[in-house]
This record gives sequence, structure tokens and C-alpha cells, in this order.
Amino acid sequence: MTVGSTTETLCQGAVGSIQRTATPQLVFGDTATTYTFTITIANEGTEILELSNINDTINAGLTYVPLSVSSSPASMGTLREPATNEQERTVKWNFPGQGKQLPTSTTWIIHYQATATQALGQYPSESETSFVASQIPAQTAWPTAVITVVDVYRIVVTDGETTYNCDVWIGADVVGNGFHVIEDCAIA
Repeated sequence: MTVGSTTETLCQGAVGSIQRTATPQLVFGDTATTYTFTITIANEGTEILELSNINDTINAGLTYVPLSVSSSPASMGTLREPATNEQERTVKWNFPGQGKQLPTSTTWIIHYQATATQALGQYPSESETSFVASQIPAQTAWPTAVITVVDVYRIVVTDGETTYNCDVWIGADVVGNGFHVIEDCAIA
């Protein structure tokens, strides 16, 4: 399956989708930020999908937050703490034997967190989900969950009686636009 794809046929009777996002996608430079990554795996076919592993490469400069994993629905069971590798920037779950079964008409949502203070720039990452060998070959997508770090400027204007504050940035956002007002200007 391709991360970020819409419904894609995997093999006869197996249809699913995988999405991966990061929140927030847009942050201010040199600010400590905790990101929540969400992996959504949906089985929209007529056969049970069997996952053998999920291997997530987190964005450069981020560090996995221990014990931050959660998943739903409860019918998928409790997801254990992943194996992590700081040098490879990976967060990985292995499901030995028959794999982790994803029943038909089920969407499995996995959340975990990572933290960092990052310099200006864009930070892409990749994700790979592997299925039991007889079902589907491993699929990798690049890039997913791109994080954009920008510089923010506070504009302060006063007329001697009232002070107005407005936070703005100049540069691309997650959809490529230019000049931005971060929040409505406010009276201080």
C-alpha cells in the first residue's frame, strides 16, 4: 500500500489504505515542540490483512517520546512500546508469526509523539508497512508528514493609548503560500 493513497487494490479481495500525518505541520523555529504522528491503516476489502511490521522513520532532529503510543479501536488490542533507533530515526513495531490481523471494515489508528527544537526548514520522513509475505510486498512512501519550521515576527503598533500585536511569517507554508498572519491581530 502507498502511504497517503486513497483506496488501492492490494491483491484479490484485499483493499486498503494507509495515511500518515504529523500535527502540527507548521511550527516556529527554535521553539521546543511536541509532534503527534498518526498512522491510519484501513482494511476496505473482503479479506483479513495481516501486518508483519510498521517501520516509521521520524523527521530529522526529532526524538521519540517514550510511552506516548496509543491506538484504537480497542478490538485491535493494546499496542506495545515500539523498538526505536536514534541513529536511524526509526520507530518500529514487529508482529511475529501470523502478524497483526486487521479485520475487514476496520480502521486502525496509531498515535505516537516525538519532540524537538528545530531550525528553519522542511523536514520530511518516510513510512513503511509490511504484510505477511504471502499477501502483499512491503510498501514505502516518501515523503510523508512533512513538518515546516518558519520564523515568526511580532508586529507591535501603538497610538499611545492602545497597543496592537500581530504575529506573522514570510515564507512558504504547508501548501506553498507566501505571507501569513498567524492569528488575528489583538489589542494588548
